[in-house]
Amino acid sequence: MAREQKTLRPAGGAFTRSRANRARSEHVNHVTVAIVVAVLIAIGGLLGWGYYSQYVAPGQRAALEVGGHKVTLSYFSQRLRDYFLQNTVGITTAVNNVEAELEQEEILFIMAPKLGLTASDQEVKDLIAKRLGVDPKNPAAVDAAIRVELKSTGMSYDQYLSGYRAEVLLQKLRGKFTSELPKQTTQYHLTAALILNDSDVQKAEQMLKDGQPLATVAAQLSKDASASKGGDLGWVIPQEMDPAVADALPKAETGKVQGPVKGKLGQWFFLVTEKQDNRAVTADQQTKVVDQQVSDFFGKERVALGARNALDRSRMLWVVGQSLGPTAQQAIGTNPLATPPPGSTPNVITVTPTPATTPAPSATP
Repeated sequence: MAREQKTLRPAGGAFTRSRANRARSEHVNHVTVAIVVAVLIAIGGLLGWGYYSQYVAPGQRAALEVGGHKVTLSYFSQRLRDYFLQNTVGITTAVNNVEAELEQEEILFIMAPKLGLTASDQEVKDLIAKRLGVDPKNPAAVDAAIRVELKSTGMSYDQYLSGYRAEVLLQKLRGKFTSELPKQTTQYHLTAALILNDSDVQKAEQMLKDGQPLATVAAQLSKDASASKGGDLGWVIPQEMDPAVADALPKAETGKVQGPVKGKLGQWFFLVTEKQDNRAVTADQQTKVVDQQVSDFFGKERVALGARNALDRSRMLWVVGQSLGPTAQQAIGTNPLATPPPGSTPNVITVTPTPATTPAPSATP
């Protein structure tokens, strides 16, 4: 008898289908999770970028540039905050003073190696200790005082030391100029008048022709600080004077009015009343000459290094807002000469910047 044929089915068919269904379900779940994670990352990225763009990126823009070095708005705002902790002045005055300080510091950092000037960490800390009234021989006390300063200014350790390092370099620059001055030199007792316009020059010449003394001309027409003393400058060394006058002094005849001599600021009339060789240079004369040399140095290097102030109105408002808060920001927006309103002086510094109330500065450096 023939046997009935049975169709054989693969063993475990139901299990295979069940496993396939689970695999598809897990795949869907994985894809869903991946999409959700991607969406969250995208949202977080957008939020992070928005925060960075609004509050962080503006601080990385240039406040000023010197010789390819950039001072950021963020650092400028920290220095402005520190300036207001120590001074009570108009906001615009403070901004201008801080800008001048930072520009000078950048020039010093660039030029110091070329001049052979250095500022060691110990020299910097000694100066800080002196300014803060701390014993420089007590390192722990100095470091503690610096930490307090860092908390109040919001600056980093290196940023805080940077300003004092520049001051040490400036002191050494002044010392260099002082050492180059002679201890003794030919000096002249002068009466002088600085005349700024042609009409007054003509008046001065006529008064002298009429026999009036130079002291009278100086008292009436001179724009120099000595006018109140009839133009009496006392004993001077040539380096104190306008270069045009300094060049004319060796040839000037004692007792005879010279001029007009065209100088940097205007026309000079001067009279040598006495002349003395090998006269000792005084400390006041040294200071006056070195002050002028330092001013000339920074003026020359400012041009040579292409210093550029990038503080337009929006950036200025941003740094004021970061330094003193929106109240001061609004005050300067209304009145550029305003002083910080009550309550705007920073007492507590937080890590997160205070959101500015004006649009972020332009993205152009």
